[in-house]
Amino acid sequence: MNRTCDCTFSKDSLTRPLLQLAVDTETIDDAHALVDAVYPHFDIVEIGTPLIIAEGVRAVKAIKDRWPDKLCLADAKIMDAGSMEADIAFRDGADIVTVLGCADDSTIAGVVEAARNSGKWVMADLINCADIAGRARQLETMGVDILCVHAAVDTGSDAQGLFRELAEVGDSVDCHVAIAGGISEKTLPDAVFAGADIVVVGSAISRAHQPAEAAASMLSALAESAPTSPRRREQGRARDAVQSPVEIIGAVSKEIGRCTERIDTQSVVRLLDEIDDARRVFVAAAGRSGFGVRGFAMRLMHMGRDVHVVGDVTTPSIAAGDLLLIGSGSGSTGSLVNMANKARSLGARIALVTIDPCSPIGEIADAVVTIPAPSPKARNAMDAVETVQPMGSLFEQSMSVLLDSMVVMLMQRHGLNSEDMFKRHANLE
Repeated sequence: MNRTCDCTFSKDSLTRPLLQLAVDTETIDDAHALVDAVYPHFDIVEIGTPLIIAEGVRAVKAIKDRWPDKLCLADAKIMDAGSMEADIAFRDGADIVTVLGCADDSTIAGVVEAARNSGKWVMADLINCADIAGRARQLETMGVDILCVHAAVDTGSDAQGLFRELAEVGDSVDCHVAIAGGISEKTLPDAVFAGADIVVVGSAISRAHQPAEAAASMLSALAESAPTSPRRREQGRARDAVQSPVEIIGAVSKEIGRCTERIDTQSVVRLLDEIDDARRVFVAAAGRSGFGVRGFAMRLMHMGRDVHVVGDVTTPSIAAGDLLLIGSGSGSTGSLVNMANKARSLGARIALVTIDPCSPIGEIADAVVTIPAPSPKARNAMDAVETVQPMGSLFEQSMSVLLDSMVVMLMQRHGLNSEDMFKRHANLE
């Protein structure tokens, strides 16, 4: 599971639930002794919060250097200074860093950014989150890779309540979910049945008479109980199931929702700024994407903007101070690449809505909004939402929803309403 790219855990990246060994000792020597005793019967080694407090992040390096073949999680429970604290843990060898789900969104964003820059992962601990399913959906949208349902030690553990929360979170998100808090060999199958992709075990291993045997038994139990998880059964048969029209319409609607929820809102704000700053706006796209950008151009016209669709016979020449907005899933369609280069040479600014921000157009664009949809043409489609639809349909639909949403944002910015805009609607129909 060594990570070599900046993609997140994908929905189908695990063939079985993983066992995470929580090392909550207070010294590095005791940590080494525990992991030595249990190795290799675990998938992820967790440098627990007590150990980090007692020994500092050097404990992370000490563990990772000794067992480089295992994923290393630093349970830092970050609550502030997200980017800085995550960077420290990643530099010392952590593959995964934890942030508290109740932390401010800006802190979460900092941890996620640090993870992406390092090619690593983020686990959000949902301990003490009030609306756990709602917060889980928000965190997934912000780019968190794993969500952990966690029973606090100080408040006692209600196992069945914990499993209900896990199932609720698992039904609400597509990313991987973990469970922590008093899990034993006896309750481990229940945790997997509730949908756990990662099971965190501490004292049930560390305090066992034979830690290695306990860990090996749990690892075996994970493999045996994996098929009983309803969530995994549903994922396994989703593509082969024959669905009714109502189910297909519902599935497509949910896909669009998952796709648009993951769009980086700051990149949308930057695109809105580019539109507001432009003297004139030119839009271009090929194929089905063209319908979306033409509709957006119409709404900009209704707002009173000077806007043109490239290719129309009335489209004037582009110049400095203008904006060329391109919709292209691959970002590499030849005609659009040539168009972008020509506009750039004439001093115009470039904006791109795409799947691949590292595409030829993305590399020269001043503003890029990335939509996490799959496409057979996109070379760098990271963390794409799974779809039942063919080819680039999900991108095209999501782009149209995005552009229509931007119309509402621009209306709010400029104090416009539908009545104002309808005055400019075509009347020669």
